[in-house]
Amino acid sequence: MTNCPECGNRISTKAMTCPHCGYPLPEDAPFRTPPKPIDPSWTAHYDTVIRKRKMWHWIVFGLMLALFLLFLYFCLFDKRETYVYTYRVHSETKEEWLALSCVFGAFTAISLGFAIATSVHVRMYMETLCGYTVVVNIGLMLATLIVENRPFATFFRRTFFRKGLSAKLPDDTPFCVRYKNGRADFSFGSFDTEESSTDKITF
Repeated sequence: MTNCPECGNRISTKAMTCPHCGYPLPEDAPFRTPPKPIDPSWTAHYDTVIRKRKMWHWIVFGLMLALFLLFLYFCLFDKRETYVYTYRVHSETKEEWLALSCVFGAFTAISLGFAIATSVHVRMYMETLCGYTVVVNIGLMLATLIVENRPFATFFRRTFFRKGLSAKLPDDTPFCVRYKNGRADFSFGSFDTEESSTDKITF
């Protein structure tokens, strides 16, 4: 299945005319060319970056949690006669341990939020169009459109999820990417007139 270049409705790649608007579809239309297998040689780099980013967010969370528990322990068990506190300076009071516990408790909560958000929202969508490997790399705030290992454009991820994007391959073949049902839907053609009026991302 693909999208009609004229009306944007879903049609079969074997159709000679669009059943919705009657637009003629030439035999050499780009979507009739079977896509080549996806070459993972360069896309693996972006996949590795995403996995490392998720891992480091969880490492930072673990470090913040350990410090929070350490200071909380000092706050709850601050007994002057205990040997652990023999070398403490007189100005280091239980209130200071409590303040440090609160600070690192806040850092722990923030780092946990980032770790969960990264694990859930940071992802990569990949498709082969006319032999070109197209990647939409989604970050926490920004998204990047990459065509054959060349960053094509950067935009806000929220705009992509709400509106989709339209661009051209290196051979000037137009294509669209829409976010539907939890996945990116790649198709040939441009947004129709009605969709263009809603301020889609166009490159």
